[in-house]
Amino acid sequence: MHLEQEGKDVKPALVNSPQKEQPTKRSKYSQTERNQTKSLLGLYFESNLQNPNDKLHELRLGYLNKHGIDESSRKFLKEKMELVKELEKVKKDLAKYQKNKEC
Repeated sequence: MHLEQEGKDVKPALVNSPQKEQPTKRSKYSQTERNQTKSLLGLYFESNLQNPNDKLHELRLGYLNKHGIDESSRKFLKEKMELVKELEKVKKDLAKYQKNKEC
């Protein structure tokens, strides 16, 4: 859920959340561009008397199938995600260390 505050997208704070707040990767597409694409695709499906939600689900399912991803991949993907986060932290720490070393 997003809240609008003075024209800015603001995420509500998670109260008593056991998970740390994770920084999100910036999208290479603007929110406006994503909304326009989503709207155009929905209009296309509706103009062909197709349910947009069903068709989007089928697109996602096709992508997963094409890449051989199914429910049994979930555990591996979660572990990979944690390793990627750890790698990003190590890279950031190394950059700080190297910067401090130069000073």
